[in-house]
Amino acid sequence: AGLCPEGKWCGRATIVPVDCGPGTYCPAGSGSPNLCEEGTWSDKALLVSADECRSCPPGSSCAPGSATPKTCSQGTYSADWGRPKCEDCVAGSFQDAPNATACAACPAGTYCEARASAALLCPVGTWNGTANATSIDDCDECPAGFACVAGATAPLPCDAGSVSSAGS
Repeated sequence: AGLCPEGKWCGRATIVPVDCGPGTYCPAGSGSPNLCEEGTWSDKALLVSADECRSCPPGSSCAPGSATPKTCSQGTYSADWGRPKCEDCVAGSFQDAPNATACAACPAGTYCEARASAALLCPVGTWNGTANATSIDDCDECPAGFACVAGATAPLPCDAGSVSSAGS
């Protein structure tokens, strides 16, 4: 009945010490495994200290006890090492790829709500000449005498001899 060895844990009345699994560490004398801290991970077993847990890479997140980093999904990002969670892209920006370290500005002619995985085109009959629009309300109605295709960045004047009502 000695001290539980490093890299293993010994619960009550343990006969055979249990290996400390991935995402955990066990210093000598551990009665249960300790989780790698948030923002760190380990895919190896038998760790003996938190210092052996690895920092979570940019573009991913690591909850406590992670055995592998979790890739940030589309519409989210993680810019730095050691992040416990991915951040949502703010309204006016988007991210269409997983494992991202930043979000892109929503271009003119589009809008992006929070956590957007793609820029959405302003609908036919509307336009938007500025970047970073956050909602469809930022798409302005096309004035009479002009035409606006989906994603228009400026109204286009109608050809001579043609007409267009507002919003077309």
